[in-house]
Amino acid sequence: TGKEFVSCWIHHSFVTIDQEKMSKSLGNFFTIDEIFKKSSQLPEKVLSEVLRFYLLSTHYRSPVNFSDEGLKAAKYGLDNFYTLFQKADEYSEEDAALSKQKNLQGQDDLRSFQTDFEAAMDDDFNTPRAISALQILRSEINHRLEKGDHLWFDSAIQLLKTLGKLLGLFRLAPMRWRFQAWDLEMDATDLLSEEATQKLIAEREEARRERDWTKSDKIRDQLATAGIIIEDRPDGSTRVKR
Repeated sequence: TGKEFVSCWIHHSFVTIDQEKMSKSLGNFFTIDEIFKKSSQLPEKVLSEVLRFYLLSTHYRSPVNFSDEGLKAAKYGLDNFYTLFQKADEYSEEDAALSKQKNLQGQDDLRSFQTDFEAAMDDDFNTPRAISALQILRSEINHRLEKGDHLWFDSAIQLLKTLGKLLGLFRLAPMRWRFQAWDLEMDATDLLSEEATQKLIAEREEARRERDWTKSDKIRDQLATAGIIIEDRPDGSTRVKR
């Protein structure tokens, strides 16, 4: 490649399936490429981040017990982060201005979260503990938002993304994240086209305006089956999660 070779190596422990070592002789061997083909309904960048999150959730010196359920759990964990990022993108300009005026008052709190993350990474590359620090920060942001406290929202979101990117996470815009319920065997043809999705969303909005709740619920269920999650907010607007 013409680039300097690596100077640092990490020898990972074995990958296991149902607590048995993955090997060709046992017939439980598969490749990363096969995982991507099996999960073709998810965009490649989404699946690659799910895999990274899944592997980093186990310490590199511990065996990784690979399973479909483990991947689904990793996807769900990332969904929680991207839901928060979507909320951040929906903030009004007035909310953002207020948050920026008060951000400096909460810097000491944020430093403690960053210190915990860095301490985990300095402790023999303890990525499970580092991810736990990110999850604690996410929970704290959500907790404060529920109380109407936007004290350091902008800075907290930025710190969360910055620390996550050190692990190769949170690289996608929320609108490009797929929030769909993930069935690893689901055929990609089960997904709705973008045009069909927008048409159904518009029909549901019209049904809600006409107070036709039966039709509204039916369309919401139809979208959910195709992996499109609809959340109705208290102010009457709708959040779409793919």
